[in-house]
Amino acid sequence: MLLTTHCSVALMRRCLAKLATVLFLVLPTFSPAEESNAPNVRDLVLAEQFAAADALLDDMREKFMTDIAVESDMYRLWDQFNRPVPELEKALTRWVEIGDSANARLARGIHFTSMGWRARGDAYISATAKTELRGMEAYFRLALEDFQAVLERRPDELFAYCYAMDVLMAFGADEAVHGLYEKALEEHPLAYTPRSFYLTSLAPWWGGSMQEIEQVVDDSRALYDRNPELRALEGRATSVLAEKADADGKFAMALTLYDRALQQGGPDWRYLTGRGEMYMRLDRFDEAIADLNRALVLRPDFVEALEHRSYSHYARGQNESAIQDITRIIELGGSTAWLHGIRADAYRQLGRFDEALADVTIAIEMDPSDDEYKRDRDRILGESRLH
Repeated sequence: MLLTTHCSVALMRRCLAKLATVLFLVLPTFSPAEESNAPNVRDLVLAEQFAAADALLDDMREKFMTDIAVESDMYRLWDQFNRPVPELEKALTRWVEIGDSANARLARGIHFTSMGWRARGDAYISATAKTELRGMEAYFRLALEDFQAVLERRPDELFAYCYAMDVLMAFGADEAVHGLYEKALEEHPLAYTPRSFYLTSLAPWWGGSMQEIEQVVDDSRALYDRNPELRALEGRATSVLAEKADADGKFAMALTLYDRALQQGGPDWRYLTGRGEMYMRLDRFDEAIADLNRALVLRPDFVEALEHRSYSHYARGQNESAIQDITRIIELGGSTAWLHGIRADAYRQLGRFDEALADVTIAIEMDPSDDEYKRDRDRILGESRLH
């Protein structure tokens, strides 16, 4: 079997117990920064144009297998399925049922991975309910089944190895993650994406170390001339230090570190998003928007960047832009009480009271313990009566 480690329920729960020692969690980040004109394969699947989706993915795969420069565009096609949108799950399962192509299984596995992270939530592990962890576990098991099916047909399918690493990382299966990383590089020695996924698993809060991160980067340097995208790895260790400074509330220090990461690795969407967030936290909203604009050119629809940009627009009084970003986040499956609350106030400031009331009502339903949303609702109702 190509996914050599099967996670039994007992193993998964032991691994979840290991996660309880994590100081803070950072959602996984992925591939290199490079502007992309990748078509929207997700829309083809949602429209149940499965033959067209298979043709598009097969054509890009054929190009990628002979030209490593296509890796970024190939990744961005697959990344379109990394969205926790329920209607996408239905379409993907229909695609699997109709043809059971390797593309369909990989796309669905990636989607199940996103649903697993969503089920787990973003709270500290100590504040995460057992039901949320069980939801994560269920989706991750489904994802691993799909990745296994893909690799049995395509032992050289790079992105199945990468997303399987993402899942196994969550269960603390360090040896299995390393095995998948080595297998991916055996098949694709110049590839950036498996190195990026693997480096995520080596962050100290996932049980790795800075020394291990630096070793992976050092081992890659001899290949920079053959794949220039690998140079983005130069900023990775510094960006990990920046993430830690951010988690500790040291935003000015984190900003300095992200500056350094960009100098070392170039304009990677990861570093731009991080620096944009730090500008936002330091109330430097114009600079935040500039960085986040660049990040979203390099990785379109990256929800974290959209969230930071939406708040920066809102803080600058750019309510139409804030509404546009939040609407897109919700379309991508990123609905939260906080986002609905922000959009409600943006609508209120624009005098769009019906839409404001609809959003704040959703915020209250999603988080009834927050009295601030109830006060916002009363304010909206009061101002609407005056107009």
